[in-house]
Amino acid sequence: MGIAFGPALQGQFNQLKSLIDLAIALAAMGMPQALYIYVQSGRISMNQAWRISLGVGGLGLGTGAVVMLWSMGANPALLALTGATVVAGCLHAQWRALVLLSPQTILFNLVTVTPQLLLLPLAAWVVLFAKTSLLALSSAMFLVWVTAAVSAGLVVAKLPTETSVRFAPQLRALFAHGLSTGLTAVFAILATVLLQKAAQQSTGNTGLGLISMALLLAQIPLTPLNYALPLLLRNRLAQAKTSNHQHKAALISTLSMVMLAGVVWGLGHIRSDMWLGAAYSGLHVLLTMFLVAGAAEVALRFGSIEAQATLKPWKIAVAEGIRICTLTGLWFATLDQKSAHTLPQLAAGWLIASIMAVVALKVCTFFSRRNVTPKDPTSFTS
Repeated sequence: MGIAFGPALQGQFNQLKSLIDLAIALAAMGMPQALYIYVQSGRISMNQAWRISLGVGGLGLGTGAVVMLWSMGANPALLALTGATVVAGCLHAQWRALVLLSPQTILFNLVTVTPQLLLLPLAAWVVLFAKTSLLALSSAMFLVWVTAAVSAGLVVAKLPTETSVRFAPQLRALFAHGLSTGLTAVFAILATVLLQKAAQQSTGNTGLGLISMALLLAQIPLTPLNYALPLLLRNRLAQAKTSNHQHKAALISTLSMVMLAGVVWGLGHIRSDMWLGAAYSGLHVLLTMFLVAGAAEVALRFGSIEAQATLKPWKIAVAEGIRICTLTGLWFATLDQKSAHTLPQLAAGWLIASIMAVVALKVCTFFSRRNVTPKDPTSFTS
């Protein structure tokens, strides 16, 4: 899409996707991870989890409409489509997490990759038939998430419903756990949305497209880690502490992101547009900084595994909150009415904010170690 139509349209598409992701995170309230952990540990049954997921999914209708109204203005058709898309996305997120209860990892992988694969024909449809209106894009996104939700729901429906509940149900604790996890997801996506808004305000839709493309490309090497995180969490819940293999994986991932940033910086001196077209000139500078920030993302994502497993999701929520505060603080501190922010300045702010988030996580971890952590990570006495 970026090559065919340039950064302006591609940026608006990425912005639409980010807004839908933000609305899904707001509606889900962290329930995907919380439901899985509580069912797996015997705190609630699968039937209870299914009913809760349906209730939470219904919140997406209003959440999607409010988020789109805040960003895009009053468009009844767009608001209705976005609300329905968020309902489907919220259900998919929760049911995808419950698929982890199946011993067949391949089912989780298929449910996870379904919406991503469906985005490929969506992009081809946009390019071949020039369907560039927001309404057309929203309709296609709705079909993507509905298909993904149905596929996840069919898998969950085949799982055993009579799971053993070993403890008295604690729904208040469930929603408290979900709230912390939900704040983490909301803060993480909100940071991206704010960065896109800042780029759009400073340099228009072209700047929005450049910053969005750089963010997108920087996420590609993190994709395997993103898909592995739920599986790593499942393994961590069965252990008393983090394994050495996980520490090594975090180190290797961090070094890989830094090395990749160096490669991109070198290639940028050959083609600064990274072979995407002249409209993306200077993209390598943004991408290099986002890849270095990606090294900090690795630390945050591995930290989220430990925070979830030890029932201290507030630690990662604080870290993402610090990133939001740093981003907005840098934005207002450097605001100049005479000259707008440049894209490299915004990317540098993102890098600084990501580093501050990691520092905040390390500080929270240091102070939380004073509390006694149970040897059994599913005992829920922490």
